[in-house]
Amino acid sequence: MYLGAFNPGSFEEPARELNLAYGLGGTFKFPISRVVALGLDVEGWQTARQYEASLFGSTPWVITSDYVSLETKALVLGARLLMAPLPRLRIYGSASACLYFSRLSQTAALVFLPFLLGEAEERDTTFGYQAGAGVELDLGRWVFSLDYRRWIAAETLSSLGAEEADIGGNYIGLGVGTYLFHPGRRKRR
Repeated sequence: MYLGAFNPGSFEEPARELNLAYGLGGTFKFPISRVVALGLDVEGWQTARQYEASLFGSTPWVITSDYVSLETKALVLGARLLMAPLPRLRIYGSASACLYFSRLSQTAALVFLPFLLGEAEERDTTFGYQAGAGVELDLGRWVFSLDYRRWIAAETLSSLGAEEADIGGNYIGLGVGTYLFHPGRRKRR
């Protein structure tokens, strides 16, 4: 499980506030030697952020909220190379292919009927990439990590005036995990 800060690169303007990202996934590790292992990752991620509505197009007969919300979910399949310079410490680099699902929304009303409040939204799905690096500390059954990820993807979200949006960004966070099958030594009989 991962939790951390997400700094989006969308719309060429910073988001209105610090955004959280969270993820859940697993890594299947295959030892190559005593100090090197290969990992296969399967993860799911989600982040949400808001941008000033002035960055988007508008029409004169519509009253809109001050902010536009962008939610992104990602399905991630990737690989990592892990190296253990010390017995309980591993450093790694990773590369992943991602399927991104985005939802851009804004609250709006017509000028001549302001009591009819509604939400304009657009959804898009696109393929992208993710690259990352991190450090893992193995404390028996538990593994703690410090991670950096760079999400790389662009979506076409044109109905609210965004045209092409960089839904990617930088993630820095902490992770905690446990082994389903602990790689500890077997007892000799």
